[in-house]
Amino acid sequence: MSVNWLKIKSMLKNFNEFYWNSEMVNNISLINDLRLSTNIHETAHSRILYKLLCAHGKEKHQFLKMFLESVGLKLDIDKAEIKVEYKHIDVLIYDGTRYVIIENKVNHACDQDRQIETYIRSLYGKDVYVLYLVRSDNDKDPSEDSLSTERRQELVKDGKYKKISYQTHILDWLRKCEKETNNENVILKSALVQYCNYIEELFKGMEIMNDKDIENFEKEVLGFSATKDSIVDPVALVEKIDETKQTMKILNEVIESYEKYLCEHYLEHFKEETQITEFRLNSSRQIEFCIKINGSRVQFIYDFLKHYQYVWFGAKYPLKRWNGEEFDSNTSKDIKKIIEGNRLDGYGLDKGDNYAKCVKDDFKNFYSDKDYFCKYCKDNKTAVEEIKKYKEIIESLGTNNNGC
Repeated sequence: MSVNWLKIKSMLKNFNEFYWNSEMVNNISLINDLRLSTNIHETAHSRILYKLLCAHGKEKHQFLKMFLESVGLKLDIDKAEIKVEYKHIDVLIYDGTRYVIIENKVNHACDQDRQIETYIRSLYGKDVYVLYLVRSDNDKDPSEDSLSTERRQELVKDGKYKKISYQTHILDWLRKCEKETNNENVILKSALVQYCNYIEELFKGMEIMNDKDIENFEKEVLGFSATKDSIVDPVALVEKIDETKQTMKILNEVIESYEKYLCEHYLEHFKEETQITEFRLNSSRQIEFCIKINGSRVQFIYDFLKHYQYVWFGAKYPLKRWNGEEFDSNTSKDIKKIIEGNRLDGYGLDKGDNYAKCVKDDFKNFYSDKDYFCKYCKDNKTAVEEIKKYKEIIESLGTNNNGC
């Protein structure tokens, strides 16, 4: 790829100078600043959504009732409960009869392997509904890996799947909530206005510029004026805009390529520190690695990019061989006993996701449920150290050469 770095650097410098001298700096959003400064993902939006669903307007549970009405669902509001990041489900609303899964993809995070199917399975025997929450109306449904088209169509037919968006459903709901909030409730009203403004900005783009800003943007960044010339050549204007778009496209490709390079570079670090020789980067940019147990090569996962707020490593149930095939039931049970029963010295095992209390427990516990054997970690340095020690413990048990 041939990249004109000086041109890109100059363009970014010009834009930076333009921005800090424009009226755009007065468009303050505390939520947006928080996102940029802490690099938080869908989890932050899910927590905000959870808190707003729990909040009351002029009536008790009014916001929840309005949300359910906006997506065409009915629950017993008086019995309804809401959980956030429950068994990795972003938001779960239930009344003991119906269970509504909200999968949040506002930042276009990659679907995990059988992600939504796993969530549905975790609520086996329940009346489950799925709301797939995307950013834009044009965003796609779940990938085939997360929820097969056939399964999704079955759910749609039964009225148990719906794709909703921040662009339409959430924005409309937030506006209604803000109207139903008394002016005396300053904190709640401010939160609704701020979050509503933040979401609107996701789609407004450069609409936040006034006429003076646009004029300066042309002069300082594009080096071209369509606002001052009495006669505008549309061909030249389009060519200049296309040239700018192409430059930004190249910059995005470079950033994506560099991110991939950093991940691959971290893979080498992971190999050196853990002495694990079989590893790879999956489509979700998690490290998959292999530990030999009873002669079988078992697939483990290390989420070093914090898709779930914390770094974690572990294995998904049902357990898989390194080649991706699932173990038979008896072998899987035997291996499960080994991986859950031989932990790091002093580390416990919780029955159920311990996400909410892992900080309080100083990250000293693994957890096990129907879908995962997992260990949240304080940071990547700690995770690598714990993976190395855990691998040594498991492989020191020996092998009976049962094969792969």
